[in-house]
Amino acid sequence: MNDGASTSCSLAIDHCVLPVASLAIARERYEALGFTVAPDARHPFGTGNACIFLADGTYLEPLAICETASYETALAEKNSFILRDYNFRQARGDEGFSALALKTEDADADHERFARSGISAGSRVEFARPLKGADGSVGEARFRLAFSAPASAGGFCFTCQRLHSSVMGAGALSEHSNAVEGLHSVTVKVKDMPEALGYFRKLEGRPSAGPEKDTALRFRNCRVRLEQDAALPADEQMRFDALTFTSTDIDKLRHILMRSNVVWQDKDGALHVPPAPGQGATCIFQENHHEA
Repeated sequence: MNDGASTSCSLAIDHCVLPVASLAIARERYEALGFTVAPDARHPFGTGNACIFLADGTYLEPLAICETASYETALAEKNSFILRDYNFRQARGDEGFSALALKTEDADADHERFARSGISAGSRVEFARPLKGADGSVGEARFRLAFSAPASAGGFCFTCQRLHSSVMGAGALSEHSNAVEGLHSVTVKVKDMPEALGYFRKLEGRPSAGPEKDTALRFRNCRVRLEQDAALPADEQMRFDALTFTSTDIDKLRHILMRSNVVWQDKDGALHVPPAPGQGATCIFQENHHEA
């Protein structure tokens, strides 16, 4: 897949947040796509995940509401992560692709910068959760998050500072039978292209470089492809739409999809799998030699 000209960007993706109605259904779906899925984990504010760790250091976070009372308490306390998750589910339902988490070494500084730039999406959040390894080992993962969004509804971004030394997704958890190595690009529908480009510049902490014609942003570890969609609702400036992965063996993946009775389309040498229960985003798989 050739994205054409792109604008360089210092941001790097940490993980992608994918709301789901059920972790069990999400696990079944991603395993049908040939992914290894980590053990379920719970957050202290009522949500839980079943992550898919990739060898390039990024990961997918299928996210479900697992404990309603804790979720509602966090909502009442205006926990920024839960508020954005709640707003997304109210607008889009329980399946989708709600957020990009970006790598950072200083979420406190990010929060201050977002506030100065007018793109803050709430207070910081710090939390810890148990971390289970593929070998049954148990550790602790601790995070500090700073939130940003271009509008009140729709997709949002947050920076994610890891405050723990435990290794996430190492070893067998990042090995997948579909031969996926990493995340190539994220496709984002935007209502207004100049505003979207300006938002990502503010998110990065750099002033706009003026009128930019490129609609692909080259993050440090991934591309973010922007596609204008004037049909988005007025309060939804940004909608995360698709994930493109690189695989070393697309034929192996094709056999897995056939065996699992997964529907897909062949387009320009890549396999496109449309959203389904447990999989809120379109998943596109391409062999790594197609990467531009």
